[in-house]
Amino acid sequence: MIKSCLLLICTIQLMILQCEGQRWATTGATWTYSFNALFSFGYVKIEQIGDTLINNKNCDILKKVKFGYTFPGVYDTLDLGHEYTYFDSSKVFIYRNNQFWILYDFNAPVGSSWFCPGNNSICPSMGEYHVDSVGNMVINNDTLRVIFTSPAVNSGWHFVERIVEKIGCMGYLFPEPRCQFDSEEGGPLRCYTDSTSWSYNSGISSSCDYLNSIYSFDELNALKIYPNPSFSEFTIEAIPDYSNAKFDIYIHNFQGEEIKSFRMLSCKTKFSTDSLKSGSYIISVVNQKQNSKILMTVIH
Repeated sequence: MIKSCLLLICTIQLMILQCEGQRWATTGATWTYSFNALFSFGYVKIEQIGDTLINNKNCDILKKVKFGYTFPGVYDTLDLGHEYTYFDSSKVFIYRNNQFWILYDFNAPVGSSWFCPGNNSICPSMGEYHVDSVGNMVINNDTLRVIFTSPAVNSGWHFVERIVEKIGCMGYLFPEPRCQFDSEEGGPLRCYTDSTSWSYNSGISSSCDYLNSIYSFDELNALKIYPNPSFSEFTIEAIPDYSNAKFDIYIHNFQGEEIKSFRMLSCKTKFSTDSLKSGSYIISVVNQKQNSKILMTVIH
């Protein structure tokens, strides 16, 4: 009888441990995040590829790889290195600067905060995150805890979206810099999957590893800008096959400052250059699938 009770207790404890372990980075866990910078776009894939022991903590090894297209025609794959995390008592810890820091705290009460350093030497090294609100979200019939944070006034890093138990931040898995025009790594979450067949798709892209489909590539290549150089105005035009497509137009100077943005609702849009100084400008065209193309014009 005693042996049976002990066996039952051990079984329950093992089940609890297994359930806890499944709340973060299950074997084969894979996250895919979009990114869309000034001169490039694509996706970042983060994959749990194994585990390792750091300071007596059994950590998941998360491999980061960026797949992208960079203007004016370069497709590349960039190894972004590894991150090391572990889960314990509703907290996800990350190893940076030779010690562990809290990455997420799913039991954090409203009003609490924690610190976590970034991984970009250009920006301030430390971020402080305040918990603004908490809640729940149901995915695949699982009720998952959700936390919303905001950065402290002098924080160099922040989470740009809600943080969901098991998945992590819906903006990017790790905090992003606030001090530069574009993040070095990722943007919004596309997909999460793991070896248990548990998955989530945010619907912001046609597929998890979507870079540029034939249709969207042709659609963007259907655009032209003229005259170039421009004097009093320039025209952005789509060929008739794509006259019903909708495009968002962004005009930046070469310092990365956004000068103007608008939606192109017809096959031909004219833009007056009266408000622009003489010089070169970058015209970013983004379609409804969040693919982008860079056009450039010189204004006299």
